[in-house]
Amino acid sequence: MDRPTHIVPPIRFTSTAGDEASITVATALVEHLDALYDRLLDPGHREALVAGTLRAKHLDTIERLLFRATAEMDQGAMQLSDALRTQAALLIGQYRPLAAATGRLAGEPSRAAL
Repeated sequence: MDRPTHIVPPIRFTSTAGDEASITVATALVEHLDALYDRLLDPGHREALVAGTLRAKHLDTIERLLFRATAEMDQGAMQLSDALRTQAALLIGQYRPLAAATGRLAGEPSRAAL
């Protein structure tokens, strides 16, 4: 799934044009978290296996992040808070590097960064 954002240090979302992330990009983050949630629930996906005993904790964290992101967007925020974006990036980052490494080992091309 292509995303219009990537993570740059310090963990902050920027658009591909280099602009600070807007609420449109926040929507992409929400969609990514939602997709990760679904993958963690499905034992057929690699993410569910990687999560192991942390699966329930990560599902709870994703639910809280989605609730907070939705609340901030509903309040008319122009951009999600740094704390929310950082938490989301750290959670997503726990799965992304493994996916890229597994893909390279299997001969698949490297995936684009979030």
